[in-house]
Amino acid sequence: MSRIFDYRDATRFENWLDEALYGHAVELRQNLILKLLDPLPGARILDIGCGTGRDLAFFARHGLDVSGVDPSPFMLDAARVRLGGRAELFRCFGEDLPLEDNSCDMAVLIHTLEFVDNPAAVFAEACRVAKDRVFIGCVNRFALRALGSMKPGGLAEREIPGARFFSVGELKRMVRHVLGDVPVKWRTAFHLPLSTGPRRRILEGSSLVQRSPWGAFVAMVVTPVPRFRLRPLDLRYAAREPGRLATGVNLAGGTGMRVSENRIQR
Repeated sequence: MSRIFDYRDATRFENWLDEALYGHAVELRQNLILKLLDPLPGARILDIGCGTGRDLAFFARHGLDVSGVDPSPFMLDAARVRLGGRAELFRCFGEDLPLEDNSCDMAVLIHTLEFVDNPAAVFAEACRVAKDRVFIGCVNRFALRALGSMKPGGLAEREIPGARFFSVGELKRMVRHVLGDVPVKWRTAFHLPLSTGPRRRILEGSSLVQRSPWGAFVAMVVTPVPRFRLRPLDLRYAAREPGRLATGVNLAGGTGMRVSENRIQR
């Protein structure tokens, strides 16, 4: 079950995001999300654990068809005010989405898995409803630096008790457990102290730096390729006239294919 934020939790979480994401940090995070998702204009995107609608508003500004779900009525109220009717919002848990299979093009889990009891179950639901890709964005357990209070003892213990963080390896193992060997692409952000200096901006935006597993924010996109398992099926056939040729005409007098009541013989 997902954690249900009350008004105090919602306010603290929003304040934490204000503290953690400012200036270049907002641009860096958004660029990384768009780079990995690579959405087409008008694509249907579902934000699971949409919170106050920050990311929904961002996706809507980029021309996407957005909808969001969250178990907290306080979060959803804030999201409705922020979106102004530009998104469909539903109150539900991420483990049990009231949506049909493949009902959206993409699903995103941004700062959602940190606050659920069963991350694999929520991820599996996201894969069920998403036709093309699933995006995961979360705080890195093994970050070399902190983004605001993005660190153990910060957001987790002081602000919202019960939050948990993930490493790149842990997320990949969860994906493999749920889907098997499917395409996975990941990057990280916020490796250096935040600054508007041009050198740091260039370094943080470098693909080489973003391939490091030590950034404070982990971004991962998964393509839930369908898997099929084949099993043999018994073919039961009862001939009306056993002994006659089943196919063709035996013009050469050979051993044509004959049908018995329970098997095909040559």
